[in-house]
Amino acid sequence: MSINNDDQIPVVTRTQVYLTDPEFFCSKSWTLSFNMNTKSWISFHSYIPNWYMGENNFFYSGINGCCDDFDSSFAAFVGNTNKPTTSTTTTNPGRPTGTTTTKYVPTCILEGSATELFCELEGEVQITVPATTTTTICSRPSGLIGFQLVTGYDDGINPPVVSTGNLFDACTAMEVYYITTPTIIFGYTYSLQVGQFVYDDDGTLCTYILTGYYFTEESALENYAYYIQDGRITNIEYCNCGTTSTTTTSVPNIPECCGMLFASGDNIYYTLPNTVTLGQLSIPGYVTSLGVAMTANKFWSIDTTIEEWDIVLSPFSATYNRSIAFPAGFTTSAGITGKDDLTLIAIDDTPSPQEIVELDVTALTAVSTSIITLQTNRVGVGNALYTTSGKLVIINYDSVSSDYYLTQYDYGTAVIELDLNIGTIAPTSIFQCNCYIYISEANGDTYLVTSSAIYFALTLDVSIDAVAQLSSCVVSSLTNNPNLTTTTTTSTSSTTTTTTTIP
Repeated sequence: MSINNDDQIPVVTRTQVYLTDPEFFCSKSWTLSFNMNTKSWISFHSYIPNWYMGENNFFYSGINGCCDDFDSSFAAFVGNTNKPTTSTTTTNPGRPTGTTTTKYVPTCILEGSATELFCELEGEVQITVPATTTTTICSRPSGLIGFQLVTGYDDGINPPVVSTGNLFDACTAMEVYYITTPTIIFGYTYSLQVGQFVYDDDGTLCTYILTGYYFTEESALENYAYYIQDGRITNIEYCNCGTTSTTTTSVPNIPECCGMLFASGDNIYYTLPNTVTLGQLSIPGYVTSLGVAMTANKFWSIDTTIEEWDIVLSPFSATYNRSIAFPAGFTTSAGITGKDDLTLIAIDDTPSPQEIVELDVTALTAVSTSIITLQTNRVGVGNALYTTSGKLVIINYDSVSSDYYLTQYDYGTAVIELDLNIGTIAPTSIFQCNCYIYISEANGDTYLVTSSAIYFALTLDVSIDAVAQLSSCVVSSLTNNPNLTTTTTTSTSSTTTTTTTIP
């Protein structure tokens, strides 16, 4: 816009600019796809449709460019921009004299012609729905892995028991499944994960598995179930320890249940969720020791002294706190167990037979109290399990026969409740996960333990010197384990085969 003098008419010049004009605009647009079944955004596309067509089983989009095909010579003008200008000299009374320029002012009447184009889609669209006997309407993702998900069991008399309705039913079915399943597995190299979609394996159809609770052979032995909603695994829920996993994360978070810390040389490792792989933790100043122990707030190691760290479990962090001296006359070659923030359970080598003692670590020198006297010729090894019901399970061996034992005591009365000979297996540590008890040898070989036998489970990927875990999660003993309760029911599990995507 320009204005000459006070007595001139302003002249406004406008230029129409289109979104398709590359001199002024650069398109950075793209298209998102939304799946109404999964209620999620599933993909994006570089093209920008300008028409859509929806059917029962199809959704079309496309680009119709007919409106750009007309003759580009069409133009429209507002006013006449070629009118000449005149220059005159005027003299006005009371005003200075000078030279002014007068421009032609357009009347803003459209001159020229316009042609209306009809951009309606021309032609016919034919949609053919393929027969379900020859092909499918949708296509599954590639690279699916097959699994068997248990939906219940059949006792041979009554109709099959469906266990997908709730977690309690699934856990009950797991107990039946465990009795009829010979394989004993602590962990496995691959498991289903939260967030994956599960398809019903009836060929190549895209039908999701029905909403409900399911378990696999591996998860039955680990005592947890998968909750699947709208085809997606949303939760991994444990039967006894009451924990729920809704996500996976690389941040070191140590759960109360199955939150074991493994000592190997100068390093401390922890179990990664749903795998047999161990992740390394940072505990400043830790070096090789006879044993380690922990509570929710403390971490200790024992060698010639007791070293203490303050810890936070989630996310995990450790800060060195202090060194605690042994009580007078106390020696040990075994590990330790955390009873609470001020009390450790240890083996005193000095007396004969050896003794299980409590070490009060309130002060900088520990105070020892004798609790249990071991059997003659028995030597304590590694850490112990202190259960929430007041039972103590220790590893020990007979110095005469060299046989190893798992011995369970009533902690309050010192009475031996079980003395299980495990032969030549020489474990260095004992721990509990999902209410199952395991022992590990120094090379990482790990065994599941029942009240009458042991079964090889797996080999951990590092050597194992010692193990620590929270006693608040040790809810089972060798004689009282809800996962190993005997039943006379003979059942055969019925399974449904499924596949799952790997995100």
